[in-house]
Amino acid sequence: MGFAGRSSPQRRRPDRGRKPCVPQAFLLAAALALPPLPAAATGTIFCSIEDRNLSFELAGDTSVEYGTIIAVHTGSLRLKPGRYAKSGTDFAVTKDSIFLQWSFDRDLRFAIHVDDPDNERTIILAIIAERDDRLEVDNYRGRYVLQFVGKNRTDVVNGRIKSCQGD
Repeated sequence: MGFAGRSSPQRRRPDRGRKPCVPQAFLLAAALALPPLPAAATGTIFCSIEDRNLSFELAGDTSVEYGTIIAVHTGSLRLKPGRYAKSGTDFAVTKDSIFLQWSFDRDLRFAIHVDDPDNERTIILAIIAERDDRLEVDNYRGRYVLQFVGKNRTDVVNGRIKSCQGD
């Protein structure tokens, strides 16, 4: 007769308070002694814009595998005095400010948003760049679109990025 047809249940020996053969401290020490798993490959990105409308800088880390920005070390957006800002206005750019991003083949694109509560609007800056294969480093050239979204009005400004570099 096979196992399925066994008429009596299999008996287990009762646990008599025995301690495990391998102490937990030994297992923890062994786990800590193992070499760390390789980290995901990362690169860096640095983008800047400098024109009559704004100053923008972003320095951070990217995931080489996924082509996304995974950390922002420094980031700032400064609206220069003029039509869209009465006085120079500075905004911090953080990882949470980035809401769209991708890097595919030769394209690098990302968008950030910052709130401007003093003027009851949201500011969106989109970077649209393409890698320049004539240069040794990954240097991207392109344009930006700056959008001011308010309750009753939306304004759009276009311009050129100064540089965007990544590796």
